[in-house]
Amino acid sequence: MLTINQNDIGLDSHLNHLAKELHDGLNAKWELPTTPKDKTLKGFGRLYVINREGKKTIERFKQKSDYQNENVADKSKFFFIHRKPEVPVDGLNFRTKVELFFILDLNIVKPGNTSRNDIQAKADILEIIQSMPKFWIDPAVGIETDPDQVMGEFVFEQQKTMQPIFVFKITLGIEYAMDDECKCC
Repeated sequence: MLTINQNDIGLDSHLNHLAKELHDGLNAKWELPTTPKDKTLKGFGRLYVINREGKKTIERFKQKSDYQNENVADKSKFFFIHRKPEVPVDGLNFRTKVELFFILDLNIVKPGNTSRNDIQAKADILEIIQSMPKFWIDPAVGIETDPDQVMGEFVFEQQKTMQPIFVFKITLGIEYAMDDECKCC
C-alpha cells in the first residue's frame, strides 16, 4: 500500500517519486503479496511529527488542517520526515535534508533467508535510492541503525526493535525547485 498526496509540487513531489520507486521496486524484488495487510510493505510520502499531549506522534496530512495518526509500530513500512532548513541555492532552487525511516519485519521482506537479512534489505533499498539522481545520502549523518537514536523520540516499544524487526533511518540530501512537478504517481 502506497499512501501519498496527489498533485504535490516541490520537495513533496520528489519524496512521492522516491516513495513510489521504493514501494514498487521493493515489492517486486522481495516478491511481497498485496494482501493481507500485515504481510505488505506500507509506503508513505512526507509524514509530520506532531506533539499531542506531551507525546510525539507521526501523522499524515490528509486535507486542509486534517491529519491522521500513523502507527509507527506497524510492521514493514517506510516514511519521510522533513524538519531541516531549506537552504536557498538560487532563485526557486533549494537544498535540504530529509529523514527516511524504515521499520521492516525481516520474516516478511526476506523470508527463509538465513544470512544477514538486515544487510541485504538495506542493500536493496540503497540500490533504489542511488538510482534517483536528485537524492544523495548525507555523508555527515548517513545511516542510523541504533533503535534508540532512530525511534527514541517517538512512542515505540523497545522490544519492537529486536530481530526480526529491523529499524533504521537514512538521512538524505536533495536539491529541488519549489515549483517542481514530478509526475510520477
